[in-house]
Amino acid sequence: MRKPPSPAPTINPFGYVNPNNGISYVNSANVASVTFSGACSGATVRLYVNGIYVITTGCPSGAWSTTASMVTIPEGDITVQVYDTDLAGNFSVGTRTGVKDTIFPAAPADAACSPNPTSQSMEASWTAPSDASGILQYQGQTYTCAAASPVNGTCSSPVLAGGSWIRTTPDFSSYSGDGKYSLTIKTVDNANNTGSASALIPTCLSDHTSPTAPVINLGGSTATPTNSPTPTVAWQPPSDPPTPWREGTVASGVNCVNVSATGPEGSCGLGACVTGTNQWTLPAACHTAQGDGNYTFSLQTRDYAGNLSGTTQRVVAIDTTGPSVGNEITITTDPRSSGGRIYTASTENQIDWVTNSNWPRYSANCFNCEFASADPQVIWDPQIGPSQDINCNALPSISNDTMYCTYNCLDGIPDPLKACLNVYFDNWPNFGHNGVLTVPLSNVFKDTAGNPATGSSTLDIYNEPPVITIGG
Repeated sequence: MRKPPSPAPTINPFGYVNPNNGISYVNSANVASVTFSGACSGATVRLYVNGIYVITTGCPSGAWSTTASMVTIPEGDITVQVYDTDLAGNFSVGTRTGVKDTIFPAAPADAACSPNPTSQSMEASWTAPSDASGILQYQGQTYTCAAASPVNGTCSSPVLAGGSWIRTTPDFSSYSGDGKYSLTIKTVDNANNTGSASALIPTCLSDHTSPTAPVINLGGSTATPTNSPTPTVAWQPPSDPPTPWREGTVASGVNCVNVSATGPEGSCGLGACVTGTNQWTLPAACHTAQGDGNYTFSLQTRDYAGNLSGTTQRVVAIDTTGPSVGNEITITTDPRSSGGRIYTASTENQIDWVTNSNWPRYSANCFNCEFASADPQVIWDPQIGPSQDINCNALPSISNDTMYCTYNCLDGIPDPLKACLNVYFDNWPNFGHNGVLTVPLSNVFKDTAGNPATGSSTLDIYNEPPVITIGG
């Protein structure tokens, strides 16, 4: 009875041993001469691959080793067997499996950077090519491209930069300074076959430089203060044209202008990244919700890489309420007593006055106001005769030159801070000025936001015999 050699022979891993899956591969580099080895206890070892006899070798010192060509073995899974035979002809068998893959993998065909351009690390990705053994890794090289290279277009005048890199997943990320870049990529399969390099991928742009902040266009912006609840802020066209990744530069170009607004009660009108126009209007809902006050527009230039400029701000005061008596407007009447004649003027509401003077002066002063008209219209309703709506310039013609208007302020406050109307009633012997002067304040004043004054004021003149001070 024959007894096989003991222990059974072994086969060590052969060819290229993948560090991830432990599989033995016959690949394009070793296919012509694969080394097989192992332990044995007999006299001779016969090697078979896929059941086909390959070679016989000895077993000196309990080990065997040989080399053989695997060129004629078909691609795919392989089974390696060794028959360990002693001098009596007894034998035992050892087995190990592996894979033959000598086909070079394809290079990635769709690699591209995204986002492109970018203000962060340059990132590229691609679809893993199909390969019988699967993908082990990708080897690549980074190149700089001439500034004239269009983004997502052909990389011209490539120059190797930064050496080689390896990735185990179909993506690449690397922080690069401002510039235009491209990559070539090789696929390495699990059998350690390295394919040819891909063509240079479309040009990638890294832009980490902030664009120039917007410059306010005062001519196109709503003046401040304003009575419009929807003021507009305008800015100068960007110094870079609003087109992406201009050829000949590594600047990504101006994409849009971020605009937002803050009202007297907080944020409102968050706006958007404005493109196609160089202005933005405050939504009406902002003023509806927050009312009059200061509204701050904040503007930032945003480029195509996502970089933001510094912030430019413009403050617009919205004022939709006109001046009124007791607030911006004060009314006074001077009876102008003189020559021993004492007259009086009185009021109960600071708006409507009564005087017994024959020559009073009516004054209306409006702080931080302008004149609504260069020739304000008033109403004169004499005691005898019809009431007249009449402009200041025409008052002398109906009063024998005893009624007229002046526009100087008489309280010592500089005129630029005020608008002042004075209506004089000078002495008109044998006739007098009995009647009522009505001044519609909207005919006279408006505030600097353009709102007309509200309300009206009167001066009721009635003459009585004057009080004569003897010896006065």
